[in-house]
Amino acid sequence: MILSADAGILRSFSSALPGAGAVLVLSLLFYFARRESIKKAGLRVFEYTTAMKVLAGFFVVGLCGGILFAEMPWEDPDAKHGLLAAVVINGVVLGLYLEVFFVRVSWDSENIHTRSPWRRSRLIPFSAVKSCDVSHMMQWYRIRTAGFGIVRLPFLGRGIPQLLAALPCPAPDWPAGVRR
Repeated sequence: MILSADAGILRSFSSALPGAGAVLVLSLLFYFARRESIKKAGLRVFEYTTAMKVLAGFFVVGLCGGILFAEMPWEDPDAKHGLLAAVVINGVVLGLYLEVFFVRVSWDSENIHTRSPWRRSRLIPFSAVKSCDVSHMMQWYRIRTAGFGIVRLPFLGRGIPQLLAALPCPAPDWPAGVRR
């Protein structure tokens, strides 16, 4: 009787570990996120922090092993479902890797320069900026422009306060729990 109660507690505890691990990783990412922009070639730059880049690299290396494991010849009829899950998860990780290493937003006194693997590079004059707001659900700031689309700045990047201060529109309030 005592053994079965201990096994139930252990099973409950082990099922809570992934969620606790995710909370710990996100807390560390917010803690290590430096909010100061860096300066490169006369431009101020918004980019992801080194901690986020290390995490993305770790995911790529770790999940490449996962897809190799899923591709092993299994006798089970559900092997194709495991392979499909591995491919989908690795697709998400590849998206994270491309986002973290290749998205860059920089600005000078007159323009915002954007570069992304998802869309063409843009040169947006400050005069085209219409408004700024926060998407709490997506965890990013949105800079809305006239004719150039929306520039999104995730909370886990550095340089957000400096860019928002340079814009002609009033900056939105910082969400609770996000360091400046």
